Amino acid sequence: MPELFAAGEVTGGIHGANRVGGNALTECIVYGATAGQYAAEHAKTTPKKQVDKAWVEQRLERINEIERREPSNLGNPKLVKSRIKKIMWKKAGIIRSQQSLAAAQAELTQLGDENLPKIYGKKPYEVREALEAINLFIVASLVVKAAFVRKESRGAHYRADYPDQDDKKWLKHVVLTKKTEGTEVHTCPVILIKLFP
Repeated sequence: MPELFAAGEVTGGIHGANRVGGNALTECIVYGATAGQYAAEHAKTTPKKQVDKAWVEQRLERINEIERREPSNLGNPKLVKSRIKKIMWKKAGIIRSQQSLAAAQAELTQLGDENLPKIYGKKPYEVREALEAINLFIVASLVVKAAFVRKESRGAHYRADYPDQDDKKWLKHVVLTKKTEGTEVHTCPVILIKLFP
């Protein structure tokens, strides 16, 4: 993505699919400094851009809509976030399968239809929590969609119905792209870089 400088877990990292907990901290220190340096150099030579007022207006309207809603249990951001976490842990957690992922997808769809249109927040911290719940829902839905596609086990992605790693078919990235209507799923090959002779 142009002009996005990142380091650590958000980049996929140097440790690949089977990242050991805590490794991202050293990654962030080493590659965070590099990303920051390149971002600063890029900022020096990049002209300022005009803010897209229509984009800002859309975001403000989204916030205003959340603030206008009446509080209800269905739209309680804390309850929505808790439900998403439970769905993901039980159905798309450490051990996944076609059946559990289908159940997760069905439950997330129902939650999206019933709860998200009612999510509310009156005070700034409540609005922030409502937006977090919406974003958590989006990420959870994308994780389930990607896990459905990858019919193998690799790293921390373990499919009980596909327990083996399959480099012939699946040495590739699963890419999700936002479209006007929904999300497109496709794959692209992994580029292997030889670091040492």
